[in-house]
This record gives sequence, structure tokens and C-alpha cells, in this order.
Amino acid sequence: MRSDYALVFKQFGSSLSNPSEPIVDQHVLRAFEIGTLEEFSETQVAHLRKKSTYKSSDKKVLDDYRRWFQATILRIPEHERDVYKEKLDKFLFLKGKAVKI
Repeated sequence: MRSDYALVFKQFGSSLSNPSEPIVDQHVLRAFEIGTLEEFSETQVAHLRKKSTYKSSDKKVLDDYRRWFQATILRIPEHERDVYKEKLDKFLFLKGKAVKI
């Protein structure tokens, strides 16, 4: 039986087996979602602040983040990518955690 709550865990496995895959958690995805809102809506932000678990139904958010992350990383010189990926992950984690209620 597959769990509806395994989205982040599966992505972690993907990141271990493929260096181009990002490591994600709820805070990173929350920061990404807020940062990519088409227009600011306090209602949407409040909803995302309360969200504590990303489930299989949120796969589109994860896929959008993966595409954005990989496109961003490709613009960084290859010898700086590992450090940049780590800093980007930490930045998004902190931003996503800071907006959490």
C-alpha cells in the first residue's frame, strides 16, 4: 500500500540517486509556492502558512519546483553548483519556516 504522505520522502530518495534532483521538505515547498503566487492573496498565503504536510496531491508543486530548481542550477557555473544548491536549499528552508504559523 502506498502512502499519500510519501511525496517528500520519495523526492529525498531521488535526490540521493541523482545529484540534479533537489532535496525538499515542507518548508522549501511552502517558500516556493508563496514565491510563485501569480498575485498576492492573504487568503492563499494564510492557507500555505497552515499547511504542514505535502501529499501526493501536491505533486504538481513538487514538479514545478524541480523544474525551476534544475533550470536555476544550470545557470550556475558547474564548479559552483554544489555550494549554490546547498545555499539555495537553506535559504528556502529558512524562508518557508519563517512564514509558518
